[in-house]
Amino acid sequence: MDGRLIGIAIGSSAVVAAGPVFKWIRSALGNDALTAKTSGEGAASTGFGSHKSSDDTCPLTRCECGQSSGLSDLPIASASKDVSSPLTANNALLSESAEGTAVDAARVNRKREKGELSSRGERALEPIPGLYYFSASMEAAGDMYSPTANPNGFINVSIAENMLMFDWLQEKLRARAAIEPEVARYNLVTGMVRFKTAVAHTIQRLLLPRCPGLVSPGNICVGAGVSAIIEHLAYSLCDAGEGVLIPAPFYPGFIGDFQLRNRVEIIPVATADQRLFQPSPEDCQSALDAAAARGVCVRAIVLTNPTNPHGTVWPEAVVEQLVAWALQAGLHVIADEVYSASVFGDGAAECVSGVELAERMVAEGKASRDEVDERVHLTYGMSKDFTLNGFRVGILFSRNQRLLTALGMVNIFSWVSQDTQWALSGLLEDDAWVDAFLAENKTRLHRSHHLICSTLEELAIPFVPSGAAMFVFVDMRRFLAAPTFEAEKQLWTDIKDNAKLVMVPGESCRAPAPGYFRLCFSSVPYEHLEVACARLFAFFNARAAKSADSLAV
Repeated sequence: MDGRLIGIAIGSSAVVAAGPVFKWIRSALGNDALTAKTSGEGAASTGFGSHKSSDDTCPLTRCECGQSSGLSDLPIASASKDVSSPLTANNALLSESAEGTAVDAARVNRKREKGELSSRGERALEPIPGLYYFSASMEAAGDMYSPTANPNGFINVSIAENMLMFDWLQEKLRARAAIEPEVARYNLVTGMVRFKTAVAHTIQRLLLPRCPGLVSPGNICVGAGVSAIIEHLAYSLCDAGEGVLIPAPFYPGFIGDFQLRNRVEIIPVATADQRLFQPSPEDCQSALDAAAARGVCVRAIVLTNPTNPHGTVWPEAVVEQLVAWALQAGLHVIADEVYSASVFGDGAAECVSGVELAERMVAEGKASRDEVDERVHLTYGMSKDFTLNGFRVGILFSRNQRLLTALGMVNIFSWVSQDTQWALSGLLEDDAWVDAFLAENKTRLHRSHHLICSTLEELAIPFVPSGAAMFVFVDMRRFLAAPTFEAEKQLWTDIKDNAKLVMVPGESCRAPAPGYFRLCFSSVPYEHLEVACARLFAFFNARAAKSADSLAV
């Protein structure tokens, strides 16, 4: 790692930096100031002391107290303020926002005396529409179904996990090679060379086999989960208040990934196709125009294929049209392809990567080399196809070197453990094992998918025809007391309380109407899914019987 970054801030008082940062500190403060700081003199100081230098080109930026704070971009305190004590100085700064406008004094005191959170912290506490299922999912974790120990416990089909292949993973990871000394050292923020080499080989082989030589380790960044990678893309490609297009319904986690900290607005793309929810360029243009009318600048489009929550594969022609439209509109394309190797349905379309289609456009003269390299990015990970959610490994493939350099800075907050990278390198380097694992995974996904779909068909409950990923998107609109999201929540609650099943409500996915639900059929072993199906069957049969009795009366 670049020595200039190590030790900028370690502990509460010691600052040990190398390179130009350390030289600037020495010239600005002098050796005596550094010695006094580390020996205890001026311990009440809130930083390095007074800055006597006329040089304002400090390679470190400053916090609101005027003291060096590492990689911050907060405003510098004015040197002309009349401050008689550190507390007075702090009060003066607390009474200004980042834009310099006055803040109510009572709020300032409340923040100090009652430990109130920052506006960003308060924003993190705001409920996200439809995300109530997540807290229920966490609650269910303490009361999970067991055929012997807890037969009346919850069965959670809300979390996008695959628990069907743990036996294979356990055996493979148990046999991993011993670690080398480099695993215990700092390494590249974007990932160890060995792991990025294995990842590049895997993406090239599984996702981009018709684009030989396209993927290299230098085009890869690995972070602590795809959510971290997506958030870094939001940070690096968009400014606060700008937007991204996402065809709806979409993965609920995108809301947090884009909006929570980066304040990038998600612009849902409503699809004219209400059966398979396949978006068209016209759908995207309508969403783009509506955003522009509100003054929102759209910077990117996210294309998740295979899809979440519906578990479908967009045809090649659909993806090609969307990528072509996005490039013509000057947008970045984020090809979210985390389920690419989980296409299992009989006769399901092949999942063709958006990156491959962009490369084809370059070859055919329909797009330039530069615009595709700069604006087409692919996200992948180890959670879905490789069923390792808990390992927290997300992957970005991009040929935009400025973006990768930026991620080399921000990714320090979501570094993947070296031990994890080492273990997974051995897994991905074994092509024969990977191929056998993915083939068996498809067989098991197909079996569980058939079970849940057969149950829904027997209950005459419609669902989106699917054959990929791990989801069934179910249409329960006819069971709602009213066509509202409040009624959707009530049905969700009834199923949770009476059938002890936790599902994802359509509201959280920005479904086009109340009454849709996402079921993840791989989140529990097949035998547990059988129990879940029996409970679902019993719930709706009891509901039908109750309705018949009320009509008879």
